[in-house]
Amino acid sequence: TVAQLICEIDPVGIDLCKCGKLKCQMFWCAGPNNVWSSDGHDKLKPFGIAIYGFIDARSRKVLRLDAGPSNNDPRCIAYHYLQTALELGSIPQQTCTAHGSETGIMEAYQMAFLLLYGSDTREQSQHAHIFKTSPKNQKIESLWSLVRKRRGL
Repeated sequence: TVAQLICEIDPVGIDLCKCGKLKCQMFWCAGPNNVWSSDGHDKLKPFGIAIYGFIDARSRKVLRLDAGPSNNDPRCIAYHYLQTALELGSIPQQTCTAHGSETGIMEAYQMAFLLLYGSDTREQSQHAHIFKTSPKNQKIESLWSLVRKRRGL
């Protein structure tokens, strides 16, 4: 059966699941354009190409992929965020990224825009951006996984 195969392939992972160290969590999103998930992809960096992407967490629609010399420069990430918002004509209720120095300006823009145009209170705008560890930022990480599988990157 599938369970037996998984036990053979990943016995450590099975043990972690059984002892409660790994827990499945429910992801809830109010609807399209509610949460944008973003992250960089470094596999082509040795060739001078750094990729940064945004996807809609609900629909998993790729909103934007940018290739350039850096996906670590906060100004570049903020620019990509602003271009995405401009092209779509809207901002999400929340952005989600891995915690890194490159997302600070984007986080500030998101909080400011939501405070000015979206949320009712300053407290609500404090939740405009969430940081997750890279593996837990599953929506964008699933895109990179798909790219690796289909394109061998």
